[in-house]
Amino acid sequence: GGGVAVAVGDGEDLVADSATASPEGVVIITDAPVDEGYATAGAVCPDETYGPCTSVYPDNARVVVLGAATVVRIEPFEQPQWITVAHEIGHSLNWAHSYGGRTLETDGRVSRYDNPMDVMSGGYHTGNPIGTIAYNRYAAGWIDPGDVIVHTSGLSTYQLSADFASGPQMLVIPSSDPGRFYMLGARRRTGYDAALISSGVEVYEVDQRRGIACQLPAGLPPTWPCFATFVRIAQEPALVGLDQTDHVLGIDDTVTLERFDIAVVAASTTGFTIRVSEFDSGRFTDDDRNVHESNIEKIAAAGLTAGCNPPANDRYCPLQPVTRAEMAVFLTAALDLIPAAGHQGYFSDVAEGAWYAPYVEALYAAEITVGYDDGTYRPDSTVTRREMAVFLFSAFGDGTLDPANGVFTDVSPSSWYAPYVEEIYRSGTTAGCSLDPARFCPAEPVLRDQMATFLATALGL
Repeated sequence: GGGVAVAVGDGEDLVADSATASPEGVVIITDAPVDEGYATAGAVCPDETYGPCTSVYPDNARVVVLGAATVVRIEPFEQPQWITVAHEIGHSLNWAHSYGGRTLETDGRVSRYDNPMDVMSGGYHTGNPIGTIAYNRYAAGWIDPGDVIVHTSGLSTYQLSADFASGPQMLVIPSSDPGRFYMLGARRRTGYDAALISSGVEVYEVDQRRGIACQLPAGLPPTWPCFATFVRIAQEPALVGLDQTDHVLGIDDTVTLERFDIAVVAASTTGFTIRVSEFDSGRFTDDDRNVHESNIEKIAAAGLTAGCNPPANDRYCPLQPVTRAEMAVFLTAALDLIPAAGHQGYFSDVAEGAWYAPYVEALYAAEITVGYDDGTYRPDSTVTRREMAVFLFSAFGDGTLDPANGVFTDVSPSSWYAPYVEEIYRSGTTAGCSLDPARFCPAEPVLRDQMATFLATALGL
């Protein structure tokens, strides 16, 4: 936003030295006959307490550098490449790419240009610039916060307006996984979007989880939020290949986002009518339509789990790995063991007062675990499938451990865990992770939804 100086020069230094109008950014057109460019967003200040932040060039370093073929016709190009100009100016506004993550470039890298609905991520087949997704328009301040709808529960019908039309322009549906949400925006072939490949309601997953989707550059304060170009935005669904628009819903199209069904039920000259309905979520709100849902509900009914987000405990966190601390709680409940009273100090890393200490020590007293050779239990470590086999055999087995016969192609009969894996296979507790060929995936982590099925099967639920 604000004033932008347009300059022609040999380099950024020359322009910076000659800038006198205190612009908020500059656009530099070079004499190189190329259709490419780059941009920097400049100083970004999500929290002013981290120090002074300037909005004036050159101190804020906000610059767009473009080759001459972007603004004039230079052979072999048939016309100026205005879409590159729009794209790079978008980056100077902190706009992110939106891409599925499943399309690869010829060198094997993930392509960031497989979304033909976004000037930041594709659309090059059109030859003319197109607009950008609602998330970027909101970030630029072009969508008022009052025109953002957040749907959290129940059934509602919304009118979603296309670009710059009056009324709500963005629908947000929170995910059960903190740090993620779904974003819907309406697009029609008018105005800035006249060259769109498709019109309808776009669906995106926005992922702001630190350390997973958001990789902030080194040197930024660790408390900074995930913002702007560091946010991961993907089409939903994300398909392989360029120009895929299955994430754009037309009339009567539907999509399921976790526990919500979304349907486009009508259209007008300015937007679309969307119905959002929440289906029965049972005990937990985040396991709907999970393949392990019935077993998650069964172990909850049996009192083996209360959920993962106290005090509400309305989520199970099915896709989170099971830790060894959680395994102790699961097994203590499944075996009706009484959590240990008083701290015995069986393990050097299980401190008195730790929430999991009574459960871990109950497992030790029941001879279900002895921990590691160094005297630790490692409560925060993720349980692998091979470790899970040992836990389950120790908890539910008959004590007879026969030699392994090589049931699974990825479990060597000579491995230390093979007899335990094959015992829980013979008991019907697991069929492995793949049937053809038969594999067990011993080193993979056990997820909480999988754990529900292991427990339900072992207990005959």
